[in-house]
Amino acid sequence: MGYGGGVYPFAGAEFTALNDDLRDALGVKTSGVFVTNVMEGSPARTAGLRGGDIIVKADGIKVQGPFDLVDAIRNADSRSTNTHAIELQVLRKSKPQTLTLRW
Repeated sequence: MGYGGGVYPFAGAEFTALNDDLRDALGVKTSGVFVTNVMEGSPARTAGLRGGDIIVKADGIKVQGPFDLVDAIRNADSRSTNTHAIELQVLRKSKPQTLTLRW
């Protein structure tokens, strides 16, 4: 696992920082987290998250990089005792979507 990316087994998603090279390749100007892979049967896949998505907000908070996303997930964990959920705003093929990740 390199700096800024990782696999989070509870959700089944792998992601990395959206750096300048990725922004250029994707033709986007936003900050966020680039989803590189989503495992079949995982909570992330069930939520509708797909490889190639860019997560720009998590529970209404702007995601600048992977650490922001991890913080939002941790905050969701601390708010709930049974069901854990977080609302993600993503860009897919430059179109905004809202997904709810539950674990």
